[in-house]
Amino acid sequence: MRIAVLAASGGTGHQLAAQALDRGHSVLALARDPRKVNLPGSADLTVVTADVLEADMAGLLTDVEAVVSGIGIRQGDPAGTLLAGARALAAAAPARLVWLGALGVGASASKAGPLADGPVSPTRRTVALAEFKSPALMPARMTRPPSPPQCSTKRRSPSIPARS
Repeated sequence: MRIAVLAASGGTGHQLAAQALDRGHSVLALARDPRKVNLPGSADLTVVTADVLEADMAGLLTDVEAVVSGIGIRQGDPAGTLLAGARALAAAAPARLVWLGALGVGASASKAGPLADGPVSPTRRTVALAEFKSPALMPARMTRPPSPPQCSTKRRSPSIPARS
């Protein structure tokens, strides 16, 4: 499958592109600065300059079967970057689309509030994947980093060796 990865130079986009390549897919890696796409060379990898704020963005996505967005907001990014990305993807109308979002993580955590399976506003709510009635575009999978190790200041009994 030919997959376009938006923001392939960022942390999320890099992981998305690398995993797609590892699984045998052909990847179109899009980034504002293609020199920052740090992926090993491959016949299945094409890296192109693309910016969701540019009008021709949708035209780059015509020969792919799926688009995965790793778009995020960094300090200094112009207002409307996420909206421009969403509009570009809507204009391209790919057969399959995965849009990742990180609202409520990092600097936006205090502004977004807690994420819950309930009303977010009078017109929006978070929906559990099990409740989602539309046909899935791709198999749903959530990946989370492992929990940090629990530290204890209690003394260990002599029969339990301490970890080094």
